[in-house]
Amino acid sequence: MRLVCGCEQSFRRWVHDRLQPGGAGLGDARLWSKTIEVATSEAIPASAPDSGAYTTEYAEAAVALLKARGVDTTGQNWRRVDVTLNPGGE
Repeated sequence: MRLVCGCEQSFRRWVHDRLQPGGAGLGDARLWSKTIEVATSEAIPASAPDSGAYTTEYAEAAVALLKARGVDTTGQNWRRVDVTLNPGGE
């Protein structure tokens, strides 16, 4: 299976193992602001999005639903796995 980004299996596994090791998380408002600052400085969006573009409303609802279903959303059971990156990400 090939993702839109063209990432292959070992690279995808490596990335997923390192994302949110502390559990399901909400977007960080400081990182959002920095992302917008960098992106607009390069005219990636022509202008900054309006103040309503950043929200944690849906993530908070999803985490609450997962917790209600008994899912570990804090990463208490998370353990890093060894991933061998192969040439070309295969």
